[in-house]
Amino acid sequence: MKKDSLFTVRASHILIAPANKTDSAKAQAKTRAEGILAQIKGGASFETLAQMNGMDGTAQNGGDLGYFKNNGSMAKGFEKAIFGFAGAGLLPGVVETEFGFHVV
Repeated sequence: MKKDSLFTVRASHILIAPANKTDSAKAQAKTRAEGILAQIKGGASFETLAQMNGMDGTAQNGGDLGYFKNNGSMAKGFEKAIFGFAGAGLLPGVVETEFGFHVV
């Protein structure tokens, strides 16, 4: 299947935003996101972890972003990771964007 602007996906994420733009804050946020990813891979509930840790408006909905197309509607790095990754129910890992680190 060709992955173009007609291709849609449904994704969830947990955004971990750094406290500020310093390298130290970014490193702490990335480490936290990687820890959350490890918990999910170990069997923890993505939805519960999103509700407990997410730092954006999707947290209350378990991180659900709904359906979207590969058309620039999401942050560039995020969209590239999602549409470059194949596999329903699989985790592409931690993705960095201008907003912080996303566990996808």
